[in-house]
Amino acid sequence: MLPPKEVPDGLTAIEYQRLSIRYQMLKWPKQMAASSRYSMALAGDAVPEETRRKVGALMAALEITFTVNDAVNAVRGTFEEAVRLAGSEAGKVLDRNETLAKAKRNVGNVFSLANDLANSALHKVVEGVVLPRIGLPIDYLPEGLSQSEYLKMGARYEQLGFAEQARAALQKTIAQGSETMQAKRAKIRLRTRIPQAVVSDEATRRYVDALKLYITQEIVDAKAKLELLIREYPEFEWPYIQLGHILLTASEVDRAFDLASKVVRQNPNMIKGWLLLATIDLIYWNIAKLEEHLRKIKLLDPECPELSTFEQLLELINQQGMR
Repeated sequence: MLPPKEVPDGLTAIEYQRLSIRYQMLKWPKQMAASSRYSMALAGDAVPEETRRKVGALMAALEITFTVNDAVNAVRGTFEEAVRLAGSEAGKVLDRNETLAKAKRNVGNVFSLANDLANSALHKVVEGVVLPRIGLPIDYLPEGLSQSEYLKMGARYEQLGFAEQARAALQKTIAQGSETMQAKRAKIRLRTRIPQAVVSDEATRRYVDALKLYITQEIVDAKAKLELLIREYPEFEWPYIQLGHILLTASEVDRAFDLASKVVRQNPNMIKGWLLLATIDLIYWNIAKLEEHLRKIKLLDPECPELSTFEQLLELINQQGMR
């Protein structure tokens, strides 16, 4: 059952604290802020300053982990790099494109550039000029890079929605020496984050388009594109996950659960399917299931970057008697 739309009166400090976490998972900021405020007011001096700081830090980590999408972070970083290309060959090309030139002059306004990415002509400029210039070409893999560089490329391609480019970069990492630390990380990423089946260029293009719409907060259009993708490319796991996160913000938690469950049935190694299930466990406050899913995630990748926040949150839940 979902938490109430209106924060109820008369609860205990622990009940409000529990609600604030559930609201955070649903991205309901007004309710989350209110329940956190009530919790702290009721607890008063009974909550040590160290605990208050820990709760605050965890809530900030939750904001980054669950509210800010990977693609948003990746696009922000990528285009901050792009607009620093003034004076370079690519910078001159950017100057000939009105939108990119404007963004280059105004480095701080990264999202003004992201907003214009919905334009298909600009999409071609970005893929043909900007991404290759910062080391992320779409139609080939550069030669002569180090294992660490190929590993980083794989992660960034994944964030931006380019599955086959990510796969190629990770495979290149392994090809340079399969027993190194970088190769071992690449093997784990290949197994746990890259789609099982080859993703066609058309499916990739449409998924990247959906991500652009999501980033620019055109949620209805992003959702419609993702719905079509999962029907037309049912073996492509990433659109299910992205659609699931959109459904959570719309309070369609049961449908998000169905999509995440389908992903992990189809590909039990797809770690973001398990992460989405763990998020839903918190919304429904099913802590036993959360523990089960975190064990699965840790088995797949003990160094999973999203795992730490979940584990700290679980520790806090247990310490504060919130189960």
